[in-house]
Amino acid sequence: MLSFFQGMFTFYHQGHELSKDFNHYKMELQINIQNTRNRFEGTRSEVEELMNKIRQNPKDHKRASQFTAEGYLYVQEKRPAPFGSSWVKHYCMYRKTAKKFNMIPFEHRSGGKLGDGEVFFLKECTKRYTDSIDRRFCFDIEAADR
Repeated sequence: MLSFFQGMFTFYHQGHELSKDFNHYKMELQINIQNTRNRFEGTRSEVEELMNKIRQNPKDHKRASQFTAEGYLYVQEKRPAPFGSSWVKHYCMYRKTAKKFNMIPFEHRSGGKLGDGEVFFLKECTKRYTDSIDRRFCFDIEAADR
């Protein structure tokens, strides 16, 4: 019976010592979690305030751009047999009413300057269905005039 209690006390004593050794990690983690929670609450209140402002006066917050969607896209360009394919960054603008798609290559070497662009009209745009998480935002476009 004595050896049983001695084993139990030793077990709990070692656990207590380990807990003391890792106490500073627990405190640091607790501070990081609290800071993250505070930043999240601040951001959430800002977002809710902006959403309410837009909902109250939707006409005042219309899109200033003439395009339905615009932004940077990575376009997969196929290379000859041994090289495979690569992803090239483009700045793209799309006007839904005319189905007009502007695509301007973005050149990193020239300090972010934009090169000569292409303009074409879309026939079809389909989302790729893949199981891979890194391909979830991929889509294929088919031009009407190509």
